[in-house]
Amino acid sequence: MADSWSRRNSASSSNTRMSSSSSNEGIGCGYCLRNGFDGYEAYQHTKQNCPRLASLQPCEYCGASGYNNHTKSHCPRKPRVELPSANYGYYSASPEGQSSFSGYMQSSSFYSIREKCVFCNANDYPCVGHTNHNCPRLLQLNPCQYCGASGINNHTKRHCPQRPRIDLQLKSQFK
Repeated sequence: MADSWSRRNSASSSNTRMSSSSSNEGIGCGYCLRNGFDGYEAYQHTKQNCPRLASLQPCEYCGASGYNNHTKSHCPRKPRVELPSANYGYYSASPEGQSSFSGYMQSSSFYSIREKCVFCNANDYPCVGHTNHNCPRLLQLNPCQYCGASGINNHTKRHCPQRPRIDLQLKSQFK
């Protein structure tokens, strides 16, 4: 209840203090909320006038400081990084935080995959267009335990055609 009250009050006070038309008005400071600072205080300002963000060290890429400061992961001058993505083309992370993908599988349905690869997320690899069962990095590292397939023909043990199957009658006996 207090949370919705503080959002309403901060929205009105933030609109009177700032005349900019940012999408963060009334929502609070994204930097403070992500870093676990007090909720009420985080809703009293936006990211554009955040005192904590302004007090950080100057950006190592562009030297921005004060209210123009930002974390280095959000710097517009951060160098681009090209990472190979096996069998799919190249994934490139841009400084603006947008990602582009050049490969033969580019289509609107390609980007609509909602599942993410747990292996890539856990190891900070870009996860573009694949899920756990067809992850190129995971499959290159680990051959199949049942049939020994590796490389292009590799698959997870769950999707192995030679995986031992448990008969439904046998399964009911173990219940």
